Amino acid sequence: MGGLAFLWHESDGWHAQRPLGPTGIGASRDDALADLRAALHDPQRSSDREPVSEVSLVPGRVEQQAPEQARRERTRSIDDLDIEQCLLISPDAFESMLAQQCPLATHFPTGPAFSQHAVGALYDWPIGSSFFRRSRILQVSSTRYALEFRSSWLPVGFGVFAFDGNRLLALHRRTENLRVVLSAEQRRLDEADPEDMARFLAGNLGDDGMLRHDLVTLDSLHQMEASGEYLLDPHELWRIASALAPASIEAHAGGWTVGFASLFGWSVEKQVVVDWRIDVSRRFEVTARKRIVSERIFRSTPIVME
Repeated sequence: MGGLAFLWHESDGWHAQRPLGPTGIGASRDDALADLRAALHDPQRSSDREPVSEVSLVPGRVEQQAPEQARRERTRSIDDLDIEQCLLISPDAFESMLAQQCPLATHFPTGPAFSQHAVGALYDWPIGSSFFRRSRILQVSSTRYALEFRSSWLPVGFGVFAFDGNRLLALHRRTENLRVVLSAEQRRLDEADPEDMARFLAGNLGDDGMLRHDLVTLDSLHQMEASGEYLLDPHELWRIASALAPASIEAHAGGWTVGFASLFGWSVEKQVVVDWRIDVSRRFEVTARKRIVSERIFRSTPIVME
């Protein structure tokens, strides 16, 4: 169990809790967190309802850790838990915000390993969120609510949200919410790292279920082939080479244009190359233009055993 925790105050003191875990209580924030760390280390207090998302659903990583590695990571994540890894809100208040953004799931997983929960895991979203200072970009997993990213073999979904302490906004394909979050930063878009912003926008505007967009350039494709796991189609690569420039943010009178190319598909089997131009106005209205420039850039990709 890892990730972020909730931290909130009630009449009997401060409370701290990770999703699906025990609650720490204390007279101060630090006391509550210390009690939570002790509870997470104590098998008698710690919940046995480990969140399904210990199998990582972060784009580009769908993997199960070895038991010993998982134990070490869990211990480290508990010891490192501090105020910076907390949302100052109660789980009930957070779920209320989540319910305003997402419909209930139409079917629920069965079995003790997949109990129904509003929030099964809570993490900082690692992709393209360095631009944001006024909102925290979150990855939230749930079985109770129908979230955008869901695997056919894992009955839990996750979504990407922005949380500013008072409001939770779903971001996936929500262009109005993206406008609100970008505008609230009160920063020029070209202050962002181009690759970081491109990843953020591609993930929220283009990802479809477990099908992902990964940024790609001419150099990165050659590096993939050099690994020995991929074989490029040289004729196709020559044909689309001009579309494989590094990500850029161009400022102009109307706002900014974010340009980049992505490799789209599932896991290591991605084949489709997409050229993106995302226009962001001075009022931070977002309009995405994309076109497929190659349906099959590789002659072969790694074999995936299911």
